[in-house]
Amino acid sequence: MEILKRQIKIQLRPFNLSDKNQLAELANNKKIWDNLRDAMPHPYSEKDAEDFIKMCLSKNPMTFFAIECNGELVGSIALALKTDV
Repeated sequence: MEILKRQIKIQLRPFNLSDKNQLAELANNKKIWDNLRDAMPHPYSEKDAEDFIKMCLSKNPMTFFAIECNGELVGSIALALKTDV
């Protein structure tokens, strides 16, 4: 039996304003929201997503990144910069 091999490409990239619809759809999931910090609104609107993306893009250095799998936004990750120990 031949095993089908599927290539998966995952990358971290800056957010784009064009991500707002997919971000709103992902973030509006109550099961996801249940496991996030209190600052995350629910329901999560496209306006919330747009505001979040604009905030991400304003950071210097960049600390918020979109997670993309095979060309589709699937999540986000952020760095918390601290002073040296």
